[in-house]
Amino acid sequence: CSFPYELDLKEFCHETIQAKESEEEYQEFPSYYYQYKLKGILLHEGTSESGHYTSLIYDTQKDKWILFNDAYVSHFDSDLVEKASFGGVSHEELSGQEAERYIRKTKNAYLLFYDRVKFLQTE
Repeated sequence: CSFPYELDLKEFCHETIQAKESEEEYQEFPSYYYQYKLKGILLHEGTSESGHYTSLIYDTQKDKWILFNDAYVSHFDSDLVEKASFGGVSHEELSGQEAERYIRKTKNAYLLFYDRVKFLQTE
């Protein structure tokens, strides 16, 4: 499983759909207008009956992910974002042993937040 870190929403916007359905003139915006980047992830850990929410927020100034877990705030390894966002089963080999274990992961991305990359210039 995965989710996009960048989105191009042009094909889903009103003006694009309208242009496909009619011959009328429409206002076309620059390509950057439709570009979005992932800025936040709301995570749920638990079951449908109970659980705990945490958030991952991308700090654009420091180019790092930050984990918000109640009063605990810390940097989060960007290589682990997707691993932390999808449930399922995790496979681990036990060190020094000829054994392995499977761990059920209960944390899942519940809501994704995207931010427009660049806004239109106003005149």
